[in-house]
Amino acid sequence: MNYTGEDGIEHAAVFIGGLEECKYVMDVLGAAEVPNQLDVAERAGEQFASRGYYLVSVAADAATHARDVIEKQLREDLQIHPGDESQIAEERCPACGTLLVPGCASCQECGLMFE
Repeated sequence: MNYTGEDGIEHAAVFIGGLEECKYVMDVLGAAEVPNQLDVAERAGEQFASRGYYLVSVAADAATHARDVIEKQLREDLQIHPGDESQIAEERCPACGTLLVPGCASCQECGLMFE
């Protein structure tokens, strides 16, 4: 999703989530020297209004590189190696259909809690 920021530059949203997750992604991008910024998720669409989500965006021409940096870090964090798709979630949230990470306690998208 692209949008024109208050700075007049075209931005691309590369991550949407809670504040702490967004701060982590911003740190990851910063370490890779990818300039980024935090914004309210409503910029990505009305479906995110009133959920307390934020988005991390980068200049539109840096979006592909930023997504690659984020994916690489997430694979390292989750110990998923390229080509090893067996570790990727196959379960979906019964409420919203989001793919779930194995062993998660709640859905990252809608917040549904699991026992």
